[in-house]
Amino acid sequence: MDRHNSPTQQRLLAALAASAVPDAIRDAMHAPVTAAPAAGDIWRAVWDANVLLLLVLDYRPGTVKAAPVVLDVDDVDEEALIVDAALSGLKLAFAVWLGLERTLPERVLERKITATALHVDTPGWDSTLIAEGRARRGRTVTSVLEAAAENRAVVEDKLEAFEHARWIEASSGGLGKMIKDSGIPVKQVAALLQVDLPRALAVIRGQVPVIAEQAESLAPALGLDSQRILAANPAPPAELAAYLDQPQWRAQVRRLAQQNDQSETRAWYDAAFGTWGLAARQTGGTSQPPAWEERLKRFFAMSLRGTA
Repeated sequence: MDRHNSPTQQRLLAALAASAVPDAIRDAMHAPVTAAPAAGDIWRAVWDANVLLLLVLDYRPGTVKAAPVVLDVDDVDEEALIVDAALSGLKLAFAVWLGLERTLPERVLERKITATALHVDTPGWDSTLIAEGRARRGRTVTSVLEAAAENRAVVEDKLEAFEHARWIEASSGGLGKMIKDSGIPVKQVAALLQVDLPRALAVIRGQVPVIAEQAESLAPALGLDSQRILAANPAPPAELAAYLDQPQWRAQVRRLAQQNDQSETRAWYDAAFGTWGLAARQTGGTSQPPAWEERLKRFFAMSLRGTA
């Protein structure tokens, strides 16, 4: 089973199938991501095996303030707000665990599920809904053995995984020093990497990375594994990393991981360095930063050619 085909997703899909939900919402589970998150949206968040629905409370490029959404409205505590189906956009009642609000990295967001009728950017919006009889609090929990307490603990664990979600930490930035310490002449480095001398010098100075094929060629000369060489690449440009963190690239990263039988974290890393490596090869690492969005599109078009 797909590790992202979690009980949460299965429950959501079953609920959608059993209810009179507009086709547009059902299609959102598989539609391309074309817009940034907005306050009041419900998004699906995924990192490794952790999957949650989130209500977006506020969005800033790179981060999202959100609260978890659960469909099991009978097993939530008093810090959760149970919202009437008419406000949900799903025609399903759901609970927003406002007491578990977090600020999370944008990279955990996978896709928008629906927009709600909740005015979450209005102070006291939750109390207003309760006063109007359109929402209520969850029940008071008196024991850690109650289902609501157990559910909360599971959700908190997932939120913690989201808070620490990273893919860029794999880079040590020591590649240039490794090459210098080996004593390999610049001309030999250029020949191994199949690049010109300025490009080889840029690699040695830590200005540009090597890509997987170049690491394979360089490995015997350095007496190192190619994965260790890739891990010693300099950190990618912050602007490139920020673009790649946007939800619109998530489906391509996942396809790359499946195609290469690797983790999503590794696929993200490969996408960043593959894109940067191709761009630097074309510019020589000396011109203005390229248009990363277009470079990413080109990288994925090349890397995923022939895949579904």
